[in-house]
Amino acid sequence: LWIFKNANRVICLTKSDAQEIVRFGCPSDKVRLIPNAIDANRYRPGKDCQENLVVWVGRFVPEKGLDYLIEAAKIVVKKFENAQFMLVGYGPLKANIVKTAYDSSLLNSAIRFAGPFNRDQIAKILGNASVFVLPSLKEGMPLSLLEAMACGKSVIGSDTSGINDVISDGENGLLIPPRNPEALADAVLKLLNDANLRRRLGRNARQLVMEKYNWNIVINKMEKIYHEVIKDA
Repeated sequence: LWIFKNANRVICLTKSDAQEIVRFGCPSDKVRLIPNAIDANRYRPGKDCQENLVVWVGRFVPEKGLDYLIEAAKIVVKKFENAQFMLVGYGPLKANIVKTAYDSSLLNSAIRFAGPFNRDQIAKILGNASVFVLPSLKEGMPLSLLEAMACGKSVIGSDTSGINDVISDGENGLLIPPRNPEALADAVLKLLNDANLRRRLGRNARQLVMEKYNWNIVINKMEKIYHEVIKDA
């Protein structure tokens, strides 16, 4: 409360973050929304796209919902035999998730693990993907989602704060209920079986990033806030 009282401005990533700190006592007139941003020149559509490749990028931690992703993959490969899932990243749960994939008889056949990689390598993987998935249970504003959208990918995300601030269902991606592998599998199959839908969602996703989450746009918003504070001082 002391910080909220003495701060000139309080910057939040999402509307839900802003609502939460206002409930904690932050004056609403001090709150400004500035989203995360990415380099849309680095993350851009690739020349070669693997039509059946579904990619996840992030940290192997409980809130990422990876157990549900493995369950969804089991459903998908029964109906779309050529589907390939690539999970890219690191984290304390990676060994457990690898074992889950192994126990499901999908390791190295339908599910591969890679990374950690640098940003250029991740940009290349996303550029080659067909679908990006993010079945998280909780998020702030995930950079991996913005990066995939900047690459013009059709994206699937949980209908949770931070993700639904970015994805408009059916317009620039698909939203699914969290903790629901069946819904996730249905969304993946829908995109794998509909190239036109993938292209439309991916095109709209890239456009959104260029208009709202590109570094040039976000830096300008940040500068305006600093100028506000200077003017009021």
